[in-house]
Amino acid sequence: MAAAQAERETALRQAEEAQRKRARVARIRNIALVALSILAVLAGLLGLLAEQQREEAEQQREEAAEQRNILEAATTYMVKSQTEQDEGKKREAFGPVLALFQRGADRGDTFYIRNLALLYQAFGPAQDYTKARELYATAADKGDARAISNLGSLYEEGRGVAQDYTKARELYETAAIKGDARAMFNLGLLYANGWGVAQDYTKAREWWEKAADRGDGNAKAELKAAAGRYEEATKREGKPGEETARALNSVAWLALFAQQFTQALAFADRAHALLPDNLEIETNRAHALMFLERGEDSKALYLAYKGKPLSGQDARLWERVIAEDFAEFRKAGLTHPMMADIEKELGVSP
Repeated sequence: MAAAQAERETALRQAEEAQRKRARVARIRNIALVALSILAVLAGLLGLLAEQQREEAEQQREEAAEQRNILEAATTYMVKSQTEQDEGKKREAFGPVLALFQRGADRGDTFYIRNLALLYQAFGPAQDYTKARELYATAADKGDARAISNLGSLYEEGRGVAQDYTKARELYETAAIKGDARAMFNLGLLYANGWGVAQDYTKAREWWEKAADRGDGNAKAELKAAAGRYEEATKREGKPGEETARALNSVAWLALFAQQFTQALAFADRAHALLPDNLEIETNRAHALMFLERGEDSKALYLAYKGKPLSGQDARLWERVIAEDFAEFRKAGLTHPMMADIEKELGVSP
């Protein structure tokens, strides 16, 4: 029992470390996406400038001149930001960029409002997450899908607002409905990491597939990595995912003691999908269902295997294992009214 407990604790530490690494990568990726968005804005402005210069209308010539001013100001700032050491001069060089975007935002143009918010979010001289949130919200109210998605990222990361994964998910879903691929990708991250939702790799994959269909490179990378991990798991010991399933089940067991019952069920269900006939995995599924107040489901599972040995290597009967698990729960101060009833129906003493 001690060896099994040690194995479970090791598996949990490994799982937590992997989770932290994924979280760090996700945060870095979101910051990089913001920076790339600014570059995309500048590239888009170049395209607009080229197109508008082909037109002869006075208004279009004026707009083309404005785009040219933005590009010149942005170029000046980019050079200063890389070569200038004086922060005051950097801010001075950034002023014209900010002013030009502000003029477009003052006209109510969501393109400028959203990208002005990006400047406040991503660039040091103007960085102000609260202002970025206000601007994103303004553009979001006008139906701008990318602004809605970017607003979601602020809630996800707790930038300028209290961190709120539920609000982030709602915003991402709204933007995804409007076809925003980045929102789809970020929804996949929420489900993959269990941020504000039950961890669900199936839903994560579905969102990444939708984002990939729209050309999102990060989603394509996640899908490729997931396929590689699954292929590796299926090669171990010639048994599809057996090692992975046992590791997941160990994490499920420890999640019960942490009272993370939704997570415990998610891990146990994933293990069950890989090893559907493993009764040790079924014990954790039954426990998680009980603590999640899914009484009928848990009772049916608890009674389904009465009289059966746990496995060929473990001759203990199912009911004895359940009684031992309940004893471990009670020692940890973890109880449930159903436990006594289950013990009675299984014919074991507490």
